[in-house]
Amino acid sequence: MALFSQNMVEIGRELAVANPAYINLALKFLDHFLLIASGMIRPSEEGGMWDEQTASSTMCFGLPTGDPNV
Repeated sequence: MALFSQNMVEIGRELAVANPAYINLALKFLDHFLLIASGMIRPSEEGGMWDEQTASSTMCFGLPTGDPNV
């Protein structure tokens, strides 16, 4: 998703050169990219993607109870 947002920022930037109406589009996807990136690197118990207990990345979805079986 971060790569998609980054690509959309680049597309929006190119479109904004020809038509300034696309500036808001580029800014929206820049905001999305920054939100995704901050969620990936946030060092806290409830944020970030690194699990110290298993020493691995937690790139799967799970239930709010912590159960990964969705």
